[in-house]
Amino acid sequence: MLNTLLSPINKALLAKELKQCRKLKKCTRGHNELYVFTAYEAPNILLEIARLRELTFREAGGGTGLPFDMDEFDIGDHPYSQLFLWDPRAKEIVGGYRFCKMRNSLTKDGEPQLSTAELFSFSKKFMCDYFSNTLELGRSWIQPTHQFREGNRKGIFSLENLWEGVGALLANEPDIHFLFGKVSVLTSYHAQARDLLLSFLQYYFYDEELLVRPRQSFLLRPHPFAGMDFENAYKLLREELKNYGERIPPLIQSYMHLSEGMKIFGSCIDPSFGNSAETGLLITVANIYEEKKQRYFGPLQFFKAA
Repeated sequence: MLNTLLSPINKALLAKELKQCRKLKKCTRGHNELYVFTAYEAPNILLEIARLRELTFREAGGGTGLPFDMDEFDIGDHPYSQLFLWDPRAKEIVGGYRFCKMRNSLTKDGEPQLSTAELFSFSKKFMCDYFSNTLELGRSWIQPTHQFREGNRKGIFSLENLWEGVGALLANEPDIHFLFGKVSVLTSYHAQARDLLLSFLQYYFYDEELLVRPRQSFLLRPHPFAGMDFENAYKLLREELKNYGERIPPLIQSYMHLSEGMKIFGSCIDPSFGNSAETGLLITVANIYEEKKQRYFGPLQFFKAA
C-alpha cells in the first residue's frame, strides 16, 4: 500500500539551508550547481531529497511506499553524505546521489555498515585490497521533470551534471581508487527484457575473482550472447530490448561506457525497494576512458594506476 507523498518543502527554506551546504562547483553544461552536505547540516534539504527520491522511484515502479525515501543510512549516527544538483533559477533540487567512504563504515566489530552490505557480501580479498580505497555510491535519482527524453530541454544535461559531481568528489579524494554501488531495474521494466539486460552485463563484465556476491541471487532466463563479441552482442541487446518496448536505462548505459574493465557482481531482488532487481558493480578510477575524464571530470591529475 502506498502512503501519500510528503508535500514539497518550502523553497525559501531550501534556499536558506543551501548556505549550510558545501558548494562543489557550477556545472560546465547548463546552469545547475552541485552541493554536498549531511543530514544534520541541512535537514529540510534532506527531507526534500527524500520526497523527490520517493516520487522518482514510484513513477518508475519502485520506491518504499512511504511518504518519503529516507533510512538509517541517511540519518544514522554516521550518515552518508548527500551530493545533489541544484537549479538556482527554479530554486529546486534536480537529482542526486548519496555516498560514503567504505573505510568509514566499519563497526566496532569490524563489519561494514553499508547500504549495499544488506544485499551483497564482500570477500576477504575485497576487504583487504579494495575496501579502504573505495567510495560507495547509491540512491542515484533525477526527478521526472528533469530526466532526459525527447522534447524535454530541462533534462539535456542532468545526468552529465551528476557525473561532474562525482568527478568533483574524486578530485577532493585522491586516495579513492574505486567506485562501488548498485544499479536498479524496477518492476515496471519488462521481466524478460530485464533478464536479457542483466545476463548481458553478467556475461561481458563478469567478476572472475568473486570479490562481491549477492546474498540471495536469482536465476535469469537463458540468453543468446554466448560466443558473440561485445559490439555485436550490444547491438543485439538493443534490438531485443526494443522488441519488448524497452531500452537500456540511462544510468546503466553510462556505467557501461564509463571505463574499461567494469566488474559486475550479480543480481538480487530487494523486497524493501519495490522488489527491484539490484546489480552490484565496481569501477576502477584509473580505467575511466580519457574522453569521459575530460567530459565529466576535467583534467584531474590523480588518474593513475591504483
